[in-house]
Amino acid sequence: MSHLFALTLVALLAGPSGAPSQTAATPVEIADDEGLSAMRSRIFAFVAALVDYTKDTRLDAPTLEAILASYRALDEIQDGGDDGGVIERAFRDGRYDFEVIVRDSAYAEWCRDRDLEPEGFFRGLLRLEALRMRDEGLPGLERARAELPEREAELEGMREQLGEEAYREGRAALEAAAAMVEETRDLMAGLPVPTAEEARLLEEHRERIQATLGEGGSE
Repeated sequence: MSHLFALTLVALLAGPSGAPSQTAATPVEIADDEGLSAMRSRIFAFVAALVDYTKDTRLDAPTLEAILASYRALDEIQDGGDDGGVIERAFRDGRYDFEVIVRDSAYAEWCRDRDLEPEGFFRGLLRLEALRMRDEGLPGLERARAELPEREAELEGMREQLGEEAYREGRAALEAAAAMVEETRDLMAGLPVPTAEEARLLEEHRERIQATLGEGGSE
């Protein structure tokens, strides 16, 4: 159920955990991806809804414990049905309406079975996702930003081999990728900054959070 899919762009540009650039797609490849526009629109819609929905929510220790204890079990409702996962049923007409999820009968029943308050639990989960997106996304984008001059130098070194037309296309794609990095960086910077207590919880439980909500957690 994790919605760190907003970090897809970061991972593509920067590689996992700042890995060498050969493990990541080039900015030219990213900018030429025909699905990029749709991905960008979905990411921006999700983050806008996320910021608005969690603006008055603060993550506390009991909610974090409930999330860590129950998160993997969300697969029980996430993967079923023709409409896709619970989260995706909230995406309608180009935007996310998280109230759709809170009202979802399968989700409500899932919460009742675990003595969880549906809206409070879901707001806490999304607050945690927002804090993680900022924490992981901004460093990743900084790595991507730092790599762009190297990619530019690589393109310049291939200019004669590529020919002028392909070089101009590559230059345009590289410039588009650089603009996209900046735009996404601004987006991530708009995500909530953790309170002192939230920062303490995130640091204290970092390994558990990563193990549960990270790559090995529920998707």
